[in-house]
Amino acid sequence: MSEHTQLFGSCFCERNQYRVVVPTSQASAAQVFFDNGAVSRVAQATPIAAWLRVPLDWYESMTVAHFPDESHSSIKRTFQTPGHADPQRPVRRQFCGYCGTHLTAWDEARDADSVDVTLGSLFSQSLDQLRKLHLYPDWEDDSDASSAEEGGQADRNTEMEVDVAESKQPRARHLLQGDGMPYFENLVQDSRLGRIKRQTGSQSLPDGRVVQWSFVEIGSDVEVESETTHKRLRMA
Repeated sequence: MSEHTQLFGSCFCERNQYRVVVPTSQASAAQVFFDNGAVSRVAQATPIAAWLRVPLDWYESMTVAHFPDESHSSIKRTFQTPGHADPQRPVRRQFCGYCGTHLTAWDEARDADSVDVTLGSLFSQSLDQLRKLHLYPDWEDDSDASSAEEGGQADRNTEMEVDVAESKQPRARHLLQGDGMPYFENLVQDSRLGRIKRQTGSQSLPDGRVVQWSFVEIGSDVEVESETTHKRLRMA
């Protein structure tokens, strides 16, 4: 793998363009997280705001004028909202002055050395790069449930078919507040999205191996074909 991974993104009209240069050996310093706080929710006009937090010196940006009368200051605009750590020190949010895309948020009081980049402004290829850096989970394989049972004893004389995980899926951090999001839950209620239930677990075998499994339950008549490779283990 290259010593650096470059992530690219822009606003919708592409007047604002940016690059995040991630040193491969320091990729763990970056973080994907979700926030449903009132300020982030309203600023991005979305139920859940998705962010990529990176050290400030990894982030580079530029503006591209489409017409002669456009200036850097008219393309890249800054709006301030109350800070999380200190309301007296506001969060500086940068957005496009033409298409309105929200690009970054910088909270000096919380961490002056890092910047939050809106995940949705990254190009699709860069989102794929996040998965390769183990920062962004593969949502098709990842589970919404975090429960796991460890240390259990398996029956030595049974044979079961289980999924053996090759690697642990990364999990994005969340800053979700309150008792969930009732308004969002009502939107997906009785939809296919709202009827999907996932459960994961693991079990330690007597020989030291750990078996992990994942169940997906869809409360509808939709047939689901699993592409996951199964391995049959005989415990004797």
